[in-house]
Amino acid sequence: MSTRMKQIIKLNEQHAKVYDNIQFFDFYKKHLQDVRNKIIDYRSKIIADVGCGTGNFKNFVNNAYYIGVDICKEMLSTAKRKFSNSGNCDFILADAQHLPFKDSSLDAMVSVNVLYQLPEPQKFLTEAGRALKDEGTIVISTPYSESTFSGLNKAALYDLLKNPLLIFKFLYKLPSLRRGQEINKKIMEYSTLLPRSKLEQMVSNNGFEIISEEETYNNQNLLLTLRKRNNF
Repeated sequence: MSTRMKQIIKLNEQHAKVYDNIQFFDFYKKHLQDVRNKIIDYRSKIIADVGCGTGNFKNFVNNAYYIGVDICKEMLSTAKRKFSNSGNCDFILADAQHLPFKDSSLDAMVSVNVLYQLPEPQKFLTEAGRALKDEGTIVISTPYSESTFSGLNKAALYDLLKNPLLIFKFLYKLPSLRRGQEINKKIMEYSTLLPRSKLEQMVSNNGFEIISEEETYNNQNLLLTLRKRNNF
């Protein structure tokens, strides 16, 4: 494992302790809802969430069989505690670049804020193509080099103004939120933001057809909906 990846894992282990403090913001929930909306007829299907963190996307696909995958032990421990009473999910410790799935075994896959952290993102796309069924869907949300990073601060302020009761929760969680921001900045130092054109070329070269692409997460992320080409 590369030194860069070891550093990213170490930072994510630290991030796990404060990761869920952001989930009371509407802009965060809307981001996950945007991802969910791209999976057509997800009910009764097997969906892998690669780089699942603490498993928050599970709440958006309760009628599917959800498999959370992460390389961070602390993130998975939190996810398992949160969903210990759910019977339609599983959590697996694994590297996104070496997925523990059989060929053509998954109906759909999502990956949120993961691709830019990977030393070799093309390996993840190759693995995703292997594990998905023909015409399976993968939805990727990732920052990219043209991202507008100021949008999240504006979105957080708007959420607080819209619902003043959140201000008390915000003030209570402010130290943890600041800690999360500090860790995110360090993660960015070890990450690579690819240009939109490079991302489009990479997914095409790995056997995917782009169904849609748009900005999400208040213009910070590119949201790609991809379909695996048959017999690639």
